[in-house]
Amino acid sequence: MGFSTLDGLKGVNNHDALIAKICDQRLNFLRHLTTCPGMTRVVDLLDYVN
Repeated sequence: MGFSTLDGLKGVNNHDALIAKICDQRLNFLRHLTTCPGMTRVVDLLDYVN
């Protein structure tokens, strides 16, 4: 992480909501990949395990 990211975290009170938002954005990104269409299944499996 860079300094600007760490500085941005100082203004966040709800870390759980921030992590959920980042995960949602990551999954949305993976869903739109044309080079690796099965990645959402991998993420879903990892989320299930955790």
